Amino acid sequence: DYSYIEQFKKGTIVKVSVDRNRRWDVMRNHSATHFLHKALRVILGEHVRQSGSYVGPDRLRFDFTHFSKLDNSQIGDVETLINEKIRENLELIHHRNIPFDEAKKMGALMFFGDKYGERVNVVQFGDFTMEFCGGTHVKNSSQIGLFKIVSESSVASGVRRIEAVTGKGVELYLNKKLKQLAQIEEKLNALTEEKRKLQKQIAEFELKEKLNVVGNIVENKIQLNNINVAAGKVNASGMDELKQMGDELRNKLKSGVGLLVSEINGKVAMVCIVTEDLIKQGILAGKIIGKAAKIVGGGGGGRPHLATAGGRDVNKINELLKEFPKIVSEFSKSNS
Repeated sequence: DYSYIEQFKKGTIVKVSVDRNRRWDVMRNHSATHFLHKALRVILGEHVRQSGSYVGPDRLRFDFTHFSKLDNSQIGDVETLINEKIRENLELIHHRNIPFDEAKKMGALMFFGDKYGERVNVVQFGDFTMEFCGGTHVKNSSQIGLFKIVSESSVASGVRRIEAVTGKGVELYLNKKLKQLAQIEEKLNALTEEKRKLQKQIAEFELKEKLNVVGNIVENKIQLNNINVAAGKVNASGMDELKQMGDELRNKLKSGVGLLVSEINGKVAMVCIVTEDLIKQGILAGKIIGKAAKIVGGGGGGRPHLATAGGRDVNKINELLKEFPKIVSEFSKSNS
């Protein structure tokens, strides 16, 4: 609805204003397109030419000729060069209303799709960039603040597109990314905690299964000199777990001597248990395991009711299990 135009007559005095903050955001993005164009030609080569652009208060879009996708290193190099030039505080030199041919001789680049008359405007920042342009710009490069590429993509054969932000737009972009990272970190922490709980449950299930093996070893015990002897090979993750299994063996055996052997990190690990009634008879776990460990090339000792040992020769585990009842029998005879 343009009916309000009818209210204007020749001689009507009007006041026109623009949103100052919005204009500054537009100027930053507009000047940044000049820096981007130049940086792309420096980093990628002088075949780069502008093929279109959009400049708004929130972002800038720049289409350009190039034959392949930019890798992360190239994008980083473009950003670094532009931000270095921004920090150099390059002054705007606005060549206004100069002859077209004179502008061309100055080396000014022409923007894609623009039509030029006999006299033109040229925007120059220091000795870095010089282009035909009639738009609004910052007074010096430092007013751009900071430049950040947010995406790089293909829009047509041989034409790439970069979208970027400057100034306040970089702040908004970084805050958005930081918020996303915080959300990801929160999810990762939740997943890590869930993983920890699952690992604990798995460990408990595995230990339960291993303790069932201990029960089978007790069921297959033999008796020598009225002493129950239970010995067998188990799968333990470490010595602490092997000790837990030894405690289980001691509880299930009720009366007797037991030995559990496991191969851990390529070596023999073993635990020997003796119940209280036999300890009173002088049958001690530390002495028994000391002799048993010699079979596998090792040694050990410990308390009367539970002792541990290690050995080097895993190939003699079966021999150890076979000889263990005899070793117990020898100690029971010597203490009878």
